[in-house]
Amino acid sequence: MLALWMAFFVPIMGSSQHLTYTDLLKRLYDQERLTFVPIPDEKTATFSSYDRSSQYDTLQQKYVSWGANGDGDGYIRKEGEEIVVFEDDGPGVIWRFWSALAKEGHIKIYIDGQKNPIIDKPFRAFFETFEADIPPMNFPELVKTLSRGRNSFIPIPYQKHCKITFTGDWGAYYHIIYSNLPKNQTIDSFDGRFTNEERMALAETDRLLGKRGYLAKSDDGKVQKLSVTLGPEERKRVLSLTGSGAIKRLEIELTASKKDDALANVWLDFSWDDKYPSAVHSPMGLFFGTGEALNPFRAQPVGVIGNRLYSNWVMPYTKKAELVFENRGDDPISFTLYLEQSEEMEENVNPLRFHGRFIADKEQSEPIMTADAHVVFDFEDLSYQGWTVEGDAFGEGPAVLDRYGHQSPVEGYWGKGYVNSFQHGDEAIGTLKSSKFKISKDFINLLVGGGSDLDKVNVSLLVGGKVVRTATGNDIETLYWNSWDVSDFKGKSAQIVINDLSSDGWGHINVDQIEQSSRPKARVDNRNLEWTFLDVNGIGRYCGLTLQIQNEWSEPEQKASSWWYGKWDKKNIDWWWGEGDEKFYVDGEMFPSTFGTGSEDYIGYAWSAEPPFPTFESSFANQPQTPIDGNGITVVNRFHLADNVPFSTSFRATLERYKPIKWGKDEQNISRYKATVYYYLLKE
Repeated sequence: MLALWMAFFVPIMGSSQHLTYTDLLKRLYDQERLTFVPIPDEKTATFSSYDRSSQYDTLQQKYVSWGANGDGDGYIRKEGEEIVVFEDDGPGVIWRFWSALAKEGHIKIYIDGQKNPIIDKPFRAFFETFEADIPPMNFPELVKTLSRGRNSFIPIPYQKHCKITFTGDWGAYYHIIYSNLPKNQTIDSFDGRFTNEERMALAETDRLLGKRGYLAKSDDGKVQKLSVTLGPEERKRVLSLTGSGAIKRLEIELTASKKDDALANVWLDFSWDDKYPSAVHSPMGLFFGTGEALNPFRAQPVGVIGNRLYSNWVMPYTKKAELVFENRGDDPISFTLYLEQSEEMEENVNPLRFHGRFIADKEQSEPIMTADAHVVFDFEDLSYQGWTVEGDAFGEGPAVLDRYGHQSPVEGYWGKGYVNSFQHGDEAIGTLKSSKFKISKDFINLLVGGGSDLDKVNVSLLVGGKVVRTATGNDIETLYWNSWDVSDFKGKSAQIVINDLSSDGWGHINVDQIEQSSRPKARVDNRNLEWTFLDVNGIGRYCGLTLQIQNEWSEPEQKASSWWYGKWDKKNIDWWWGEGDEKFYVDGEMFPSTFGTGSEDYIGYAWSAEPPFPTFESSFANQPQTPIDGNGITVVNRFHLADNVPFSTSFRATLERYKPIKWGKDEQNISRYKATVYYYLLKE
């Protein structure tokens, strides 16, 4: 792999080793650069406020508190009155700054080891003012508020070092996405002010991004126009290209009367050369970012203008390219295809190949019953018979209601009874100790929800009086399967201990259906919530995704305490799908170099579990579709251009799923995911 990597390294080395600020700004829209093989030392990662209780135990090779959700105020360390939220050695560039709540506490940015910060202003003003100009910020495409989420894409470069701190009441939640540049490159460190040339370059970049989707085709490009008709269930090779070159722009004008049918049923199947069959394999609507309905929006890589879908992804090939379209529907579909190609790729001899791959939930979730499962405790007799009860957290018996006091509805437990230590609120503490039992199978599976405090709020397995396994909730009320590999303890006596020793928020735990089995129902490394949407080997760059969520629920019988379905911990239904964090594992990382704070935070908005629910658009993040009441289909996308994630051996991207495919007390509600993932790849 290293030989392959170095073989394509020489052409890039010939480029300028000093990057100007204008060079950096060009990376916000120069999609051809995504086709270049990453240079050694290139890296993109994220500093965020993720919950620091989430850790990787290197000794046990397991993930601890991996679904913890207290992710609004995490930081690296404290220095006096300042908390350090970002620190990196250069050369590097900060590409994106996001926050869900920017307040009056100060952000301070220190560059290249200087004692005095080059920026020292209220965090809110960081998103609202440009230098000392009259507010508000006047770069509407580079600095945007998307449904409450603050986003800044104004690059901040540093040659040697950068440290960022917060002081006072700065707010809550942050992401800082940055890239390390190759060590042989130099860059002018930001000093807090912009030259006139840099100001003009910012203005020109902002205007160019504002015209996204409307820009004319290049003069030197070769444009083809093809009329395409696909019969029912027809698969057709529409175009074959030979030689080397690249598709620079792709447009489809829908002429079908049932345009939504075309978006859902027409599949793109594009192949490059011999090593990349079906590199693009996706329904038309998801590939162009609109989902299964025609939703007007304009992003930099893809979008919808009227009846026309456009793509600016650069799609190189060195020998041949084949564009196949397939109609999986029952009716004929017609459209017009416009394609702009170039026969040259500058000095990029063997470029990364573009991929757009579809992934979806399976129609049926995993069967909840295991054939050889032996139930140890299920609390269906509505008593704690056989258990020792200490304290008052667990009440006089198992819970029979799906909530107590101001608790949000509890989901995912089985039958009539389950353990819920919120019966007397978070203030109450206590312990449940089971009778002893013999471990007879390789795995113990159990449902756990509630708090994620590993030390104080947990379920423990004791063997020989020592704790050998633990599990926690994820700071949500839903119970999820946890699995313990207990094969080393077969034949030994064991005991279950359920602890609620915390009076803090999320100081309670929900437990049900403790059973022994020959196989696990969840990952034994504790990464139970992660939904993998890309897992690929090779050299490449991750560039984003379009995600369609079908989240539908029945109206709750209980009336909400406030409009909509209530707020915070007073909801009559916990319907929100977007709480799960994004995690990117680059080149075999065990702990992800990108660890987010929520799916909507990854896209760029915030607080979307509380109404209103708007659509929005921008160059790099969009929500083209969402029901005004939240109940139905939502489509979001996030594109990484300047902040693409390079990898040299492998890349794995996941989203936490806090909503199972079927959810609710009787599993009458659904939450299904579909996605098209965009990336570039070079295989061995």
